Amino acid sequence: MTNNPAHTLPKPVLLTADTSSASFSICLVKDECFFEYNQLASVQQSAVLFTAIERICADAEISLSAVDAFGIISGPGSFTGLRSGMSAFKTLAYSGNKPLYVFNSLDMLSRNIHCPAGDLILSVIDARRNAFYAALYRLPLMPVPAADHQFPSMPVRIGPYLDIPNEKMRAAFQSNREFTSTFCDAGAVDEFIKKTITVHLSGDGSSPCALLAHDASKSIESHNDLIPEISPFHFYSSQLRAAVIAEALQETLHETLQPHKTKPADVLSAAPWYLRNSEAENNKRRTII
Repeated sequence: MTNNPAHTLPKPVLLTADTSSASFSICLVKDECFFEYNQLASVQQSAVLFTAIERICADAEISLSAVDAFGIISGPGSFTGLRSGMSAFKTLAYSGNKPLYVFNSLDMLSRNIHCPAGDLILSVIDARRNAFYAALYRLPLMPVPAADHQFPSMPVRIGPYLDIPNEKMRAAFQSNREFTSTFCDAGAVDEFIKKTITVHLSGDGSSPCALLAHDASKSIESHNDLIPEISPFHFYSSQLRAAVIAEALQETLHETLQPHKTKPADVLSAAPWYLRNSEAENNKRRTII
């Protein structure tokens, strides 16, 4: 009897992080064991990030040089947090000559939710200045192939990434038509207008978004149109955890699930993705004008 070499290959060691919000999360995966470190950023993330990485490597009894691939959130989110996280992980990947993969925070937040196919997931991040970063997702109606059941079906984005003001968010919850025209791609709008839709919220903008939706439902004058129903469990999924990013990185490295494998980022040119200009950039533009 011969061994299948595919089953004897060692699993890659992965290190992932999210520094896109007021809290940050780091995860190291070794031999399918997840070592996770989460902290509210009471101090500057850049001051504690490398210390946290050293600590999690010590917990896993592994050296940083043994990490095979790195994964980091590129945005959207906190300008300062994204810069510090991207800079740190570019340094680690470049110095160790290891691949760096970048992930979108809204995409990863959609993975926090486990819901029936057909329900919608709205990832919402508090973007400050009375606005949200948001994107809409749903689970595929067709299950993944039997050979790929190692990984569950993941949410698929069905609309654009948005920087949306509070008032527009509130208005979106006044009817299915408003909601879908705000968040869905044009081709998906008609599918949801005339049926009950349940929306699961994920992200640190979940609670303020739910309050706006509740306020919108009280101010509706006509009840002829269906309105989106907010799942009551949104408060369980406010934080993006690096373990979710690690699972996404595992998928990316899994050849069966990714026949056209996602390529790693170019370490030298990788940069945060902000979705909006920073206040400093806006002030600079005003000065130039």
